[in-house]
Amino acid sequence: MENSWIKEARKFVWNKVTQKVKHAVVFIDASCAECLFWSGGPTVLFSNGALEIKDFSSFENGSVDQKKAVFLVSSVLRGETLSILEDIIKTSNFDYCVIITTVDADTHKMAYGHAPGNDSKSVFDQCEENACMWMGDMNYTCEVFHVPLFMSPCTNCVYLTPSLNNLFPLITNDLCAIDSVRRSRGEKHSIERLSDVHFFSLPVNFRVQVKKLVTYFNSLFESLNCKEELFAVGHTSRLVATQLTNSPQGKQRRKQALNTSSLLLIDRSLDSIQAVQHSDQSLVDKILGILPELAGHHNNISVDMLRLTTAYQLIDGKMDNEELQMIRESVACPGCLCPPDDACPLLLEEMIKLPQKEALKSIKRGLLEAAVEEGLDVAGDEENLSFSDEIYKIVEKFNGNSGAIMYNNNLLQLSMAAAQCLSDDYHEKWERLGALEKLLTLDDDPVARIVQVMNEVDDDGNEKWSVDDVLQLLVFASSLHDPSNTSDEVWDDVSSSLSLMISERSVDDLPEGLLEVLGMNQSEDNSELELDQVQDAVEEILEKLRKIYPLRSQLSYLKDLRKESFGPPKYEPLLVKLLKQVFDPSRPDLHPDVEHISTGLMDLLKSGFSMFKKVSPPRPNDAKILCIFVIGGITFEEVRIIHEMVEHYNSSQKRDLQVLIGSNRITFPSDTIDRLLFANNLRPDVD
Repeated sequence: MENSWIKEARKFVWNKVTQKVKHAVVFIDASCAECLFWSGGPTVLFSNGALEIKDFSSFENGSVDQKKAVFLVSSVLRGETLSILEDIIKTSNFDYCVIITTVDADTHKMAYGHAPGNDSKSVFDQCEENACMWMGDMNYTCEVFHVPLFMSPCTNCVYLTPSLNNLFPLITNDLCAIDSVRRSRGEKHSIERLSDVHFFSLPVNFRVQVKKLVTYFNSLFESLNCKEELFAVGHTSRLVATQLTNSPQGKQRRKQALNTSSLLLIDRSLDSIQAVQHSDQSLVDKILGILPELAGHHNNISVDMLRLTTAYQLIDGKMDNEELQMIRESVACPGCLCPPDDACPLLLEEMIKLPQKEALKSIKRGLLEAAVEEGLDVAGDEENLSFSDEIYKIVEKFNGNSGAIMYNNNLLQLSMAAAQCLSDDYHEKWERLGALEKLLTLDDDPVARIVQVMNEVDDDGNEKWSVDDVLQLLVFASSLHDPSNTSDEVWDDVSSSLSLMISERSVDDLPEGLLEVLGMNQSEDNSELELDQVQDAVEEILEKLRKIYPLRSQLSYLKDLRKESFGPPKYEPLLVKLLKQVFDPSRPDLHPDVEHISTGLMDLLKSGFSMFKKVSPPRPNDAKILCIFVIGGITFEEVRIIHEMVEHYNSSQKRDLQVLIGSNRITFPSDTIDRLLFANNLRPDVD
């Protein structure tokens, strides 16, 4: 299913930027930098004449001889973003500035609260005047315009949108906040269901996020020269699809487009099980869930590359962890997951598509082949080594060979990431959690089982589970099973046990989101924390847990994700059930759970004719290109599942359906806990 669609979309937007960077110092924020990282890296800018690339920060400025600046920002030009622009420009000697924002002019107007009749470019015009004033001469030149730099393409078929990292579907707990915003505007009737929420009842920051996503889709389909059929599963997906349908840019594009595609939008919140599951199938999900995050990136990890340095040969094994960490940070830059290169073009894609066992074989095979090509002696020993030790042993053969390291850097980074993930102390717990989740799937009252395991200790008397582990298990159970079937007595046991657990653990062992709820930070001691305060926080958490399963209450076919037809009960991911329904040739009509959103007059005419004559509604797999976008985060296990199902469909139906898989972020268990239980998803920061 390799295709050039993502490459074309990437070139479409970056070509607009590269036309402006000649002889310029480029200031770039974290989200745009992440997009650049996966779209060719700094070479894209340097090969087009950029002089230097710097962080978009008040602590940076241009040198005395740099007269032109290009700013790449992923946010609305207001608040902190505008302050940073002012700081950089005032402390530099620019006479020509180009400010490129990923947020279009109409969304800026909405963010500023301008009336619909106002000139849509007024915000940009004002920013241009301000920049000239900051440069010190109104005769200097400043251009402000919009370029949708949204795409962070991990593979040929998977892309992310880092600037929408905080976007998460509306959940039931958001209704109170939505109501308070509406009442502040003078509206009197209350909203009691998510299905009653309309776009203009939402806080402006959330509306900006939705509008940005709509702009990104318009750019994607414009680059593909496509008109799209829209399908939505979930309330937020319907809001996005409706805004995309009604956008003037989308209407104009669909009139002129030569190709057809389908866009299937899905709310992450409808299936939190997959997002918190500790799967033993996806190696890349494990890597992202276990290894530390790469600084400045939302969807990448930091890999210790010390074994490839000469300093590693000097370590005598007697250093403590603190000394070793100091050496790591001062000697070797961290490795990461990275785009394909000539030496290793498809390894990351293989790691994503293949089950863990096959992915590990592919890594070892690639590493051995590279070592042989470089003339390194990798003859095996008789001793029975673990996979991690085998990889470390081979990698160390590259030590001191700078040419071999540079040519095979992608392969070495991915190999080390896999080895460090599997040898990490948390990997064993990951597998234990996965095994426990399988037991919870079998159990008719999984919450009661969680109460039993909460305070288990190991052979050394240490607690087996952290607060974060328990919360992940509770979300798993509360999304898979209806919490109303659990007795009040069991929930009371959960409340008291969890409250005691939180009170007894050190601050370092508590999730950051929980600390914020408790009004604390990691520099404080929780010894003086009142039990009543903890119990109030726990009751709030349990109330949110009880509302996870009902998010699927409006669904019928997709409501129950616990399959019990043959053998013991199993969890069936929502994406699996959904695509089975979409790809089933015996079902001419889509299930109502998948809502088709009309995109024009012809759709309305078809709906009218269907009253008199049977007219088959469109299906997501009718077009040659199927775009699947999960709002709120996707796992690589889901990406693997989609690939498998599409390949099977193409083989059985003799089709050549192309699939593009997207989301605003890669999600993993601890991240999902934060989104569901602690984060203020309704008012993400857009400045």
